Amino acid sequence: MELEELKNVWVALDNKLQKNEVLNERVVKEMLQSKANKALNLLNRFEFIGAIICFIALPFLIFRLGTMKHTLWMEMMVYCGIALVFSGCITQSYKLWLLLKIDLNNLISENIKFLQKYNLFIKREKMAAWIYTPILFASIIFTFISLNNIELWRWVAVISVLIFSIILAIWQYKKIYDVNIQSIKKSLEELKELEEEN
Repeated sequence: MELEELKNVWVALDNKLQKNEVLNERVVKEMLQSKANKALNLLNRFEFIGAIICFIALPFLIFRLGTMKHTLWMEMMVYCGIALVFSGCITQSYKLWLLLKIDLNNLISENIKFLQKYNLFIKREKMAAWIYTPILFASIIFTFISLNNIELWRWVAVISVLIFSIILAIWQYKKIYDVNIQSIKKSLEELKELEEEN
């Protein structure tokens, strides 16, 4: 009789442990999904704001082209700005599309694929920024030189904006992109491990 009671207690305890294990797994899964969603939403907002800025700046630059003083360097600078903002409209839209494809209710392997595409695109964008930014800054400086009579405060303002832009770009790639992409990637990999264990 005691042996039978011991077996029943053991079975009840085993069932309770299995239920706890399932519950713990569900809690961990929800925490990972929440963490990934938080990082994904931040990237979505950031890219959306970038897209809005590009779509507002493009007509402004085109309007500015008609009202500016026409010198060779001024035209080159504005055309370069229009080209960069136009490409920004396209790239921001593409990045938003990639982020919208990441849905934590879909297959994890599909989400990882789209995250890798997004991460690769960000790395290429970063390389392009380090190439084109000095060219843009040089054209701005040559434009100022070509205009001859530029007040000192304008030079200080332009150089300050250039320095601020570089610092902002470094911060953006390190703190916004790198941190959030790694957070999503880590969460997706852990979710995939949980899925494979089951």
